Amino acid sequence: MPEFRVYEPLEAPDVEVEVDGQWWPGEARMRTSHGDGRLTYQVQFRRDGETYLDKFPTDRVRLDTVDRSHGRGSAR
Repeated sequence: MPEFRVYEPLEAPDVEVEVDGQWWPGEARMRTSHGDGRLTYQVQFRRDGETYLDKFPTDRVRLDTVDRSHGRGSAR
């Protein structure tokens, strides 16, 4: 049975996802560990001015080298 790890909004890792041969910035929203050892990520990403939510295998997700968290939340 798969195991799920849902990231809280302020802890969601900044990542890039590969779509049609190009890398797009986004945030990992959930990680799924499958029974056969595979990992997949559900990522909210921006492409051409639109926002998408999709599932990706690990070979199409990488940590972002730019911190894009500014404005995501504020310390109160």
